[in-house]
Amino acid sequence: MTDIINKRIYLQRMKKTFMDKSWFMSIVPEEITTIVDFGCADNSFIDFLCNSFPDYEYIGIENNPDFVKAIRDRGEKVFTSIKDFILNSGYNPDTTLLVLNSVVHEVYSYADPEEFWQDVKEMNPKCIAFRDMYAKGCGIYTSKAEEELKTEILKSDLLTNHYADFKDNWGELMDGYTAAHFLLKYFYTENWDREVKENYLPYHYRELHTQIRKIGYDVTFERFYGLPFLKDKWHKDFSCDMNPNLNAFITQMTTHMKLFIKRAD
Repeated sequence: MTDIINKRIYLQRMKKTFMDKSWFMSIVPEEITTIVDFGCADNSFIDFLCNSFPDYEYIGIENNPDFVKAIRDRGEKVFTSIKDFILNSGYNPDTTLLVLNSVVHEVYSYADPEEFWQDVKEMNPKCIAFRDMYAKGCGIYTSKAEEELKTEILKSDLLTNHYADFKDNWGELMDGYTAAHFLLKYFYTENWDREVKENYLPYHYRELHTQIRKIGYDVTFERFYGLPFLKDKWHKDFSCDMNPNLNAFITQMTTHMKLFIKRAD
């Protein structure tokens, strides 16, 4: 795994989406008293939730040594894996909600997904709030949109270099899914060596649903949507007012998926 070179920028970008990432708080069941943030980084999302919703116990799980040290230096609790949490937290599964915010795609990139889902099954939380990148609505992607996107990429030396790196890892922009993948990552300049290799879109939602049922959970809420600030950035960066096919593709495409999952007791 390539390390996060610029952690300050990484954390700043993460904080921009905290409002969207806290979407599940309006539907937390009454019996939940503990919220566990898997992949909590420096605990800043937990701090955000605690300030807005102080009536819960919040616990972080993080495996990056620098983030773990920073949390513990502040005297805050953090566990280094789900297994560590299961063995040492003394939690009650029936009153616990697990938060998976923009981390499951990282599991598929850097770890063993089957082992991860088995750990989640062993943890057995009452419910799970899931949010991650998911590109949907790519069916209108055409060769004309591909040509327009490539033309815009070639206007910038940086984008051209990034596209060369992207092709080495993921191939040409041959379809809507590949185009969405490039659009979701090209602007992560500060940590590019890590981001270009990370698979942002590793599964189809049907595969995800199958996995969720396999570990004994039911989906009670699902939404595909786009982040307005991303669409605005793409429209600007790729001159979509001059590229009608690319404009249509970006306008229709979703970028993220939210799921709320409950244990099938």
